[in-house]
Amino acid sequence: MKNRHSSRLWPLVAEAVLTSWGPWAAAGSPTITVQRRVLQAGCSTYAAVEPIAALALRALQDGTLEGWKVRPGAQVRRGQVLGHLEGTEHAQEVASARARWRQAESVLAFARKNERVVQAAYPAVSDLQKVQAAQEGVAEAQASLGAARAHWQAVEAASVLRAPANGLVTEVLVGNHQPLTAGTVLLRMQDPAQLWLRGTFYGADAERVRPGMHGAFFPLAGGTPLPVRVVTVFPDLRSDGGRSVGCRTSGHPTWYSGEAGTLRLEGPPAVGPAVPDGALILDGMRWYVLVQHGKGFRRQEVTPGPAEGGWRWILKGVQPGETVLVKDAYLVFHRDVARSFTPPD
Repeated sequence: MKNRHSSRLWPLVAEAVLTSWGPWAAAGSPTITVQRRVLQAGCSTYAAVEPIAALALRALQDGTLEGWKVRPGAQVRRGQVLGHLEGTEHAQEVASARARWRQAESVLAFARKNERVVQAAYPAVSDLQKVQAAQEGVAEAQASLGAARAHWQAVEAASVLRAPANGLVTEVLVGNHQPLTAGTVLLRMQDPAQLWLRGTFYGADAERVRPGMHGAFFPLAGGTPLPVRVVTVFPDLRSDGGRSVGCRTSGHPTWYSGEAGTLRLEGPPAVGPAVPDGALILDGMRWYVLVQHGKGFRRQEVTPGPAEGGWRWILKGVQPGETVLVKDAYLVFHRDVARSFTPPD
């Protein structure tokens, strides 16, 4: 037989249970005072080391590749000779640059001779205008000689193929004795100084990351964590809603391209009321704490913020100085009220 009084008993039973929290909690559960703490809000994600940009060595003029013995995986040093450009095309380029240089020297010699003649005839035969014109001719000839000399040096330098940086050769695109044209990519390589750490954050963390944030990279293989700093935050979100960041480390990094691990960033310090994580109670989609009220405790809805070291910053709901229940707070909040009333027949 259905108990027609059971529905009326619910509010009374619930009230009795809530008021009974006071003596029960005060007797068996310690409390803690809400503290004002400085919390360092952080975030972490998977990250991998990758090159900022691959370096490429190109042929600067036409010629035939000779003395080329570079292989993928080779470690090279900046300025190391990797090969030479020879052949008919290269010889013609060298001869043309040499002829231009010699011609510029001849033009300068003639301009200087003309300047001496004009100055010697001044003011009897030549005038000031002719003297100035002769001097300008010498200056132009000197500039032309400088350009010709620079072109010759560039041709000479381009004939020797040198490594553009210290690093690892990742791809070789040509072979020895191969004819080349200016602009041909000979190899690609990675410069350890041009590596960075790239990670992707999601949700609230994606909105929190900023350039200049500091943190550490923890390699999956273990070892000493490397300090890092965010240098780039990509403005556009990825298709999966993530935001990518690029981090660099100071000094001479020991990481290598493809190395993976965990990126942990430290956010700006936040000062506010904080409670231990054990004081927080989740009920449905809302968070609560039990705040001491007289001899008992009352439910208080709160908005949790960042966490650190077992403490949670409370954005809204409590203030420093209030007392909250910590031990068994979840059990007290969700005590089974079914034991306090008679079930229907």
